[in-house]
Order: sequence, then C-alpha cells, then structure tokens
Amino acid sequence: MHERVTSKRQTQILDELENIVLSEGFAHLQVSDLTHRLHCSRATLYALAPSREALIGRVCDRIGHAWIAFAREQAASCPPGVERIARYAESIAHRQSVAAPQLWWDAQTLASTRAVLAERSAESSRDYIGYLEEAKRAGLIRCPNPTYIASVILAGARNTRDPEILEAAGITAEEAMKELALFLRSGVGAR
Repeated sequence: MHERVTSKRQTQILDELENIVLSEGFAHLQVSDLTHRLHCSRATLYALAPSREALIGRVCDRIGHAWIAFAREQAASCPPGVERIARYAESIAHRQSVAAPQLWWDAQTLASTRAVLAERSAESSRDYIGYLEEAKRAGLIRCPNPTYIASVILAGARNTRDPEILEAAGITAEEAMKELALFLRSGVGAR
C-alpha cells in the first residue's frame, strides 16, 4: 500500500485514526464508531478506502512507513557497523513503545493488516541486509551471511510484538527490542 494524496481534512482524519489504532487497537471499531469519533461521514471514510478492512490496512501502513522512516533517519546518524544496525532496531522499538499491546493481537485478525506487517517486515529485512552487507564489506562486523542474519533479527523483532512471549518474559515490547539490540551488538559485533 502506498499513501494516496489526500486533502488536509482527510490527512487529519487519518492522523486521528492512527492515534486511535495505536492506543486501542482496532478490532472493536465499527464504521459507525469511527464516524462518531472522527466527526465525519461514512462517505468521507469510504473516500479514504473502499472498506473498513482497507481503511485499517491503510492506517497500519502509514504507521509502519513512519516507523521505518524514523529508524532509517536514526541509523543514518551512526557510522556503518554494529551501532547503525542496533540504532535501527532501537528506533523501531522506540516507535513501537507507543502502540497498545492490543494492536498486535488485532493485526493478526485482518488480511490487510497481516499483509502490511509482511510488507513492512520485508522492507526492514532489506534495510538490515543493506546495513549488514555495508559493515561486512568494511570489515567492521563478523557476518558470514547477511540475508540469514537479517531473518534472525526480524524473527526476534516479531517476538517483540507477541503479547504471549512478552508476558512470559515479563517485559514490554520496547524492553524486548532493547534486548534484541544488545544481542546484535554482541552477536555481530566487531571482528
């Protein structure tokens, strides 16, 4: 999904809906609830997306794009190597910390949000592979296979969104991502 050009009012509605989804999740939200809470008509919502599922998918896609853009910006402020990779992970963690645990449960209920998660995971995978290859070429890290290590990092990142794993570990999603960043620093650290 890609952000379509929207009016100022449509952007405002999407921003407000993003805040609702981040703080509450979305499974409980019906179109009638949204029109009431967002002070808009059904037609206004359906101008943004053809269905409730597509609208939620669009909002989740916006969230994912914003998180990745933030992580890239933060990673760019570090020199190539393990710190850049860890900063990327920590930056995603920072953004994820504002999301209610319910969002991760709800994201598994719709095809549109599962697709968004898969697309954003693939995008993050490409970023991690790029950072790993860059650091490997420079001789800054030990990493025989950047593609495999990126898949391990993403598996760890998925676990930071799994409420059952977090509950069993007794940590928050943000704490879990910090643990993952610590693991990265020691696991792929300097040669």
